[in-house]
Amino acid sequence: MLETLTHVTLALSRHVRQLQSEGIAVPREVEELTAFLVHLARIRHVPPAVAVKNGSHHDPNVPDRMLVTKHEAAHLLGVSVRTVERLVAAGRLQQVQVERLARFRIGDLEAYVHGLAEAAN
Repeated sequence: MLETLTHVTLALSRHVRQLQSEGIAVPREVEELTAFLVHLARIRHVPPAVAVKNGSHHDPNVPDRMLVTKHEAAHLLGVSVRTVERLVAAGRLQQVQVERLARFRIGDLEAYVHGLAEAAN
């Protein structure tokens, strides 16, 4: 999937640059789509070497980042932001501070989900 995203992004970027260099108007929607794909390609990078070294592989649908925002955590867990806030307040989900920003470690989200499965058994 990542290779396909990268390939499509590069092809579309080249096409847009070619059209622009030839003086052909590029529709605004195409420029916006190109910018969006470039953004996606940048955030969907290879997992950090530390994660690969330690063997902490996670679900391929999870962003290959170590930290996510509260909204991203809610989306990944399939719950509301308010539910994430309640889990943090109850001590069931840990958040970390990066400067003044609240973030969630992917590993903590995975541990929470694995804990749910174990609690059901």
